[in-house]
Amino acid sequence: MFKNYLKIALRNLKKNAVYSSINIAGLAAGMACCILITLYVLHELSYDKFHQRSGRIFRVRLDLDLNGVLYREPSIPFPAAEAFARDFPEVEKAMRFYRNDDFPMIEIGDRKFIEERFFFADAAVFEIFDFPLLEGDTKTAFSEPNSVVLTEDMARKYFGEADPLGQTLRYQKQLDLKVTGVAKNVPNNAHFKFDFLAPLQFQLNLWEGQSGPSGRHNQWFWTGAWTYLLLPDQNAAQNLASKFPAFVTKYFPDRIKGGLTLSLQPLTSIHLHSRLDNEIQPNSHILYVYIFSAIALLILVIACINFVNLSTAQSGTRAKEVGVRKVVGAEKS
Repeated sequence: MFKNYLKIALRNLKKNAVYSSINIAGLAAGMACCILITLYVLHELSYDKFHQRSGRIFRVRLDLDLNGVLYREPSIPFPAAEAFARDFPEVEKAMRFYRNDDFPMIEIGDRKFIEERFFFADAAVFEIFDFPLLEGDTKTAFSEPNSVVLTEDMARKYFGEADPLGQTLRYQKQLDLKVTGVAKNVPNNAHFKFDFLAPLQFQLNLWEGQSGPSGRHNQWFWTGAWTYLLLPDQNAAQNLASKFPAFVTKYFPDRIKGGLTLSLQPLTSIHLHSRLDNEIQPNSHILYVYIFSAIALLILVIACINFVNLSTAQSGTRAKEVGVRKVVGAEKS
């Protein structure tokens, strides 16, 4: 029976080549567009979910109303991370990211490069996030302040096929950084990407040498550090957020604490739901996901309606075939 159906189908395709091409091509194009848009939507929804602990990682957000001017920041003062870990037992790990506004110059030999994705981070970065090292050990990569971890692309850019471990790079014509690890390239579905990751203590030491302990990095008014917390679960996040008002009252200067609030952003919601003033990288918007999903569904519905209409228009020419099948005992199904 199947052989007969296949034979008749091929005959009809050959007999009505133009009609068949239009019908099949229209349905195929609609399905292809729908699939491509669906892949984009799934990619947008997958941001930061490659981290094993993604459901337990939160970023601290700061909102400040200062003399009628509203500041919405994804970063907070540098001392806050240590205070969180010290004051709140539900905080398993706390770490900070920092990037200089002036992108640093990195030198090797007579070659010089300006690197935009040069970040500083606490050693806990490898305990909170999944940034696996292809070379080196995450436990010792930041054991010395003057060290740096490169991505595999940067390792190839600076050292070619040579082993980068133990090699040095010149930072801002001031100090040498020793390569202690090579990380896998950060996936595209991460809300921030780095090429270089150096210990935050390296930058703190530079500031200590310039301004001493009274520098702005030790104060509670400069929001320079993107701060992430590892918590046990969502309930712990809600419990911690309820303690933030007392935390603000305890640590922040009197002139700003009245209009300042802290809150937590789940890691997996940052890309689509966070549009603050100082994001690490530009984010997308959940509205785009809704719009493209609706477009994909609309395209598929139009393609199906078009296919059905064309098929119905041709059904009269196949009435004789249907009659013959009924005579020889074919069932309705």
